[in-house]
Amino acid sequence: MESLDEGLLKAIRENPDEDTARLIAADWLDEHEQPEWAELIRVQIELARMAASEEERTDEYDDKFTQLQSREGELLRGPQGQYLTFLLGVASGFEHDATDGITITRGFPDSIELCATARWLHHGDDTLARLPINRIYLLTTPTVEDREDGVWIIGDHRGLPIREVSQSDGESRVSAVCRARWPGVRFEFSSTRPRSPGAVRRRRLITGAGS
Repeated sequence: MESLDEGLLKAIRENPDEDTARLIAADWLDEHEQPEWAELIRVQIELARMAASEEERTDEYDDKFTQLQSREGELLRGPQGQYLTFLLGVASGFEHDATDGITITRGFPDSIELCATARWLHHGDDTLARLPINRIYLLTTPTVEDREDGVWIIGDHRGLPIREVSQSDGESRVSAVCRARWPGVRFEFSSTRPRSPGAVRRRRLITGAGS
């Protein structure tokens, strides 16, 4: 299966809230014999638009929304949904057991649940360079150390230097460091948030695990 054009991935990553590049990507996928992924992009975009619309909720609207949701589930549980979870592995060295769930929004992975902290420190930069990830839920809270050569973020014996850190009022130091190192990405930590039942549901939906 041919990888998506890097220019399209870059456009999607740099404009995560816009649909234009995603729809162009869907056309590209159709032309390169990946119609299921193309369909998933279009179905999820239509669902998102309908959910955000102020259109009156008629029976026709409800029927269309239900049909789209059903098709979305079929695509995510099928081989194409499995392939999208592998995108993380192909792009950045993540493995299936490295996360408890990958949320696919408007056709692309955008959120990682229960990611091993050391694995993120090792692969995070490459992941963000390739995929439009905007939220990470780390298994453990990293620590922050002040060293002679600057501020370091540490997780499971792996560390990364941070050049400049500005901390906002009410913001924890570790959150400020994560924001400085990976701007535009929202981080949550296992020690500060209880595990959501939705994470398990999303994993089942996306990877086909369980029923």
